[in-house]
Amino acid sequence: MVRKNLILDELLLREVKKGLDANTESEAVNRALAEVLRLLKIRELGSQFGSGAWTGSLDQMRDDKSPPKKTKKRA
Repeated sequence: MVRKNLILDELLLREVKKGLDANTESEAVNRALAEVLRLLKIRELGSQFGSGAWTGSLDQMRDDKSPPKKTKKRA
């Protein structure tokens, strides 16, 4: 952990603390930062579509058959 002296909007901090059900201001800020990072990673996923990152065969994947399901025998 790192200790920083920040100037934060008190009303905004209060809303975030309540909305995230955080016990302390530090917990609220850390949760908010983690959430922003999560959202940025999700946004980044969109850039991967059509990028050629996946090299599999869609036709082969569609033809792949799952093994037959086992049925329970009734007594």
